[in-house]
Amino acid sequence: YYLEHFANYRTAYGSLGGLMMLMVWFWLMSLVLLISAEINKLAAMAENHKK
Repeated sequence: YYLEHFANYRTAYGSLGGLMMLMVWFWLMSLVLLISAEINKLAAMAENHKK
């Protein structure tokens, strides 16, 4: 009984797991983008402060 339904579980929720991983990937990439923008802004402010 368990093995029959476990196979159906994998087919039903396998694509949802892939979608969740894609969403996590997008979140991580947006976090990297925001952090790098902050670092760039701080570097520009430090450069302007030197002048």
